[in-house]
Amino acid sequence: MTVSTTAGAFIRRLVLASLLIAGLTAASDPPATVEKWQALVEAAGYAYEAGRPVQAQQLLEEAVNMTKPGTEGRAAVLNNLAIVLEANGFMDAAEQLYGQVIGLWAELLGPSHTNVSRTLGNLGDLHHRRGQLEQAEEAYTVAITTAEQAKGADAVQVLRALYDNYSRLLDDMGRTKDADAARLKAFPPGN
Repeated sequence: MTVSTTAGAFIRRLVLASLLIAGLTAASDPPATVEKWQALVEAAGYAYEAGRPVQAQQLLEEAVNMTKPGTEGRAAVLNNLAIVLEANGFMDAAEQLYGQVIGLWAELLGPSHTNVSRTLGNLGDLHHRRGQLEQAEEAYTVAITTAEQAKGADAVQVLRALYDNYSRLLDDMGRTKDADAARLKAFPPGN
């Protein structure tokens, strides 16, 4: 779900941001503005994928400045910026931004939307990477509960990723039995 996974997952989140372009500008804004924003988001994805997270951060910061506060477009870009900040070692800033994005997603889409779950999972990943295992467990538990209530085509995929990451945390906590149970929920037999 976050830095420890493939860059492809990051690109998919960037694609989500592109789909949310309606929250970017007013109908009267020129198409060039929209095109520039999309180009920045795409370039950030390529920079991140090419192992240039500092460049990705700069591009996303510019893209954030082009979005309107309180929009889905802003939430999506801020989430991606938090991922890049985490990759660049700015853990406190990433944690703060994840918290902001969680609140924004919940306000815009409701508290049980998959975007809330994803970002809670990203926060859990950050805590896990920092060795804050209890905080990571709390974030994953809330993310899983949220994802279990979510509807939509990607709800199953999000829940699977959360259980998979949660199982790794539980392994690191020495809770092998719980980790195995979480892995079974992520990858049930026959699926």
